[in-house]
Amino acid sequence: MDVNGNLLISVEDVEKGVGRLEWDGLYDTDSCFHLSDCDEQDLMIILKSNEYNKESFLIDFFDNFSGIVVDWEKFDGDFEKLISDYFSKAQDCY
Repeated sequence: MDVNGNLLISVEDVEKGVGRLEWDGLYDTDSCFHLSDCDEQDLMIILKSNEYNKESFLIDFFDNFSGIVVDWEKFDGDFEKLISDYFSKAQDCY
């Protein structure tokens, strides 16, 4: 609830842990969902964001939800290529 008493997120969304935050009821909207549900576009948004610990989110995704093993000590830091390669290879499996 904002300072004016308006609901920013529904009770159902709070209970699920995912949903939309409607900041102004029109334009300023954020989506909340689990990291495990991220697709290539979502991870690229995180990568290009100003989030101070965005690399931690990306490492968490690949360590816990990708099914691949990344040797972070040898990783060259090119998250864009890692994300792109991961999702393009995932499409090749179908």
